[in-house]
Amino acid sequence: MVRWNTAQRCAAMVCAAGAALVGAGCSPGGDAASPTSRSETRTVVTDASKLGQVTITEWDKNTFAGPNQAMKEINARFEQKYPNIKVKRLARAFEDLKTTLKLALSSGTPPDVVQVNQGYGDLVAFTKAALVRPLDPWAEAYGWERRYPATLLAQNRVGDDGTWGTGKLYGVSSTAELVGVYYNKSVLAKAGLQPPTSYPELVEQLAKLKASGVQPIEFGASTKSPTIHLFGTILTSLAGPKLVNDLVFGRDGASWKDPKAVQALTTLGDWAKQGYINKDANGKTEAQAGADFQKGKAAFYVSGSWWGGTFKSSDDVGFVALAPSSGAAPAALGGLGLLWAVTSKSPHPDAAAAYIDYLNGPEAADIIAKSGDLPANQGGAFKSPADSLQGELGSNIAKVLDAGTMAPYLDYATPDFYDVITAQLQQVIAGRTSASQAADALQKEVDSFKSTK
Repeated sequence: MVRWNTAQRCAAMVCAAGAALVGAGCSPGGDAASPTSRSETRTVVTDASKLGQVTITEWDKNTFAGPNQAMKEINARFEQKYPNIKVKRLARAFEDLKTTLKLALSSGTPPDVVQVNQGYGDLVAFTKAALVRPLDPWAEAYGWERRYPATLLAQNRVGDDGTWGTGKLYGVSSTAELVGVYYNKSVLAKAGLQPPTSYPELVEQLAKLKASGVQPIEFGASTKSPTIHLFGTILTSLAGPKLVNDLVFGRDGASWKDPKAVQALTTLGDWAKQGYINKDANGKTEAQAGADFQKGKAAFYVSGSWWGGTFKSSDDVGFVALAPSSGAAPAALGGLGLLWAVTSKSPHPDAAAAYIDYLNGPEAADIIAKSGDLPANQGGAFKSPADSLQGELGSNIAKVLDAGTMAPYLDYATPDFYDVITAQLQQVIAGRTSASQAADALQKEVDSFKSTK
């Protein structure tokens, strides 16, 4: 379980995610953020048992084994606590959710509760279109703003001018996330290798594994989002989290044509050419690649903590967030999981908010932790064994947060950056575009977005 056991950890997490750019202070305690802008004045009912017979529909992206089982148990427990509320669930993979959510929210009968990706592509776009509801009245009634530091909640805020990271609160997140390297202990042992702890050590091992006839990395790029995780790991290691933050938030002087960014793109292409990445990566899904890794078909799998519940059944799988250099603190992509939002057309906002509150309470935190995932709420009682995969995930995210070396997901940069960067990375992997051409395309997208602000 993630333990936000110091205010500095929370501040480090969101400072690394760029909250300082939009004026949310990153001083310990999180009390330097700008005051919340209230969206409406209304009487909020927090006793869900008094809402009558209600059915709410929720959409989530928790299709992996651990998160899927956690959602089933959370929904069952919620219905036991509030027998008058029935939860109707629809789970879609992340890619499918991104593709279908805007259309569903625009329909006459949208779901009540949905998971929304932070950043300009989804959260800001949905708020501009008034498809999701500001939750400040419920946040105040339930104490969400007291439960989490203000800096931590900044990722889930949008201002009236469309600025991400400040203003009204549109939801809270029930999980934390960290991207790193899963490794197969048996495969490495047979090759006479110890699990790597730094990026240079990983690169050295990739060459040794390939030379010995072992597939170094199993990778599924057809799902799109994994390209961000693999490339982001390379970029964070070569360029450092500060440059990644500057790139994602379009800060003055930052450019995707930076030599370090081009070097990272070059490295991704080289790994594909050298066979460090499986040759069928662009035709393989994330799920297929993860399953093949778990079967021992490769030494490494670069992805996020959401795979913890799937891999926890295997004693052969471990996890590490890489240090950029030997002896340095680890640095990695990560942050909050997708936020839970209430749709604007939901006829049951009080029931929806009660459901979100339960999702972010101590009971749900324990369920999430036991499933192998990382809960954002520190109030649960469950503690994973230190030598378990879940324990490794928790200790690694704590190291990254303590060091202040967490970098944001790259797709937050512009409304269309997700589509642009994943397409470019697929082309780099296929050898159909050069690193410099990809860098030009990424910077062109950022410049285009800035020109419209």
